[in-house]
Amino acid sequence: MRRCLFLALFLAITAAAQSVTVRILATTDLHGNIYPYDYFTAKPAPRGIAKIATLIAQERNPNTLLIDCGDTIQGATLETVHQQAVRKGTKDPDPMMLAMNKLGYDMMTLGNHEFNYGLKNLEAARQAAKFPWVSANIEGPAKFAPYFIKTVSGVRVAIVGITTETIPSWEKKENYAPLKFESAVAVAKKTVAELRASKKADVIVISAHTGLDRDTRTGVVHEQSLANEQVAYQIAESAGADAVIFGHTHAELASYKVGDVLMMQPRNWGMSLGEMDITVERDGASWKISSKKSKTIPVTDATAVDESILAIGKPYHEAAEKYLSQLVAESPVALSTAMSRVEDTALIDAIQ
Repeated sequence: MRRCLFLALFLAITAAAQSVTVRILATTDLHGNIYPYDYFTAKPAPRGIAKIATLIAQERNPNTLLIDCGDTIQGATLETVHQQAVRKGTKDPDPMMLAMNKLGYDMMTLGNHEFNYGLKNLEAARQAAKFPWVSANIEGPAKFAPYFIKTVSGVRVAIVGITTETIPSWEKKENYAPLKFESAVAVAKKTVAELRASKKADVIVISAHTGLDRDTRTGVVHEQSLANEQVAYQIAESAGADAVIFGHTHAELASYKVGDVLMMQPRNWGMSLGEMDITVERDGASWKISSKKSKTIPVTDATAVDESILAIGKPYHEAAEKYLSQLVAESPVALSTAMSRVEDTALIDAIQ
């Protein structure tokens, strides 16, 4: 009897070791949204990393990686006020990095908005992070790692970071020089090839801050105002990765395939969490992917907040509210827009 039980246990353990499902949870374009709050309307909103934290806790398992696809340290007034304070010399750490540290992020890809306040502010936030900032196609003295590798239950998973190459078209040169932005598609292809050749990774996923240039239902390609800004499709088509998780366009894509490459994009501002499961099975001494699936999980009004994340954001939130409550000017008369469509009014003059 004991021998039968031992054999059954041995077979179960052996079978389990032959198959592993790696789960990747992802956010993108968080834009400084910690609180579930709209600073423009001063009303609650179903968004923010304090709510995303609850979804992460629900979906996380021992085989999970947690990543972000960029545009993280700019956007909500909470971050704007902090970034202005950094320029004035504050040593307070970046609030988004504190929240992401608390949640145990594994890595983050740089987005274009990471450069909005210049390299001094970027480096201050980067130093506060307990996880690497990754981008394979940014060249220069900042020395961002091209990829992040972690072993999950014996499976080596590589996450390659790719940043939109069109940053110089928007950003003031002093905010990014002397860094250079190389071709996103070419560098993605080269980096994946190097990982395949070196056999450093069993699973290769690209975390890209660049969007899709086409309608996923019709295949119609949209005209781009900037060449090579939205190249997530081209990366999936040619880089040779197993999956592409991306951001930048503030859209949402639960699951989409380009050939055998699985693609996913969570919503912006922490309005949904992306979840991708990649199952691998033993193939001799290596692993072979047997299935891939992905989905996005929405944040709703009913999604609970993580109080520990709210506590991290509280002093920054209060500073933002204080900033927004400042008196800008006073008018000796009431200002109305009632006739603004047909005649000049003082309020429209003030806006102009």
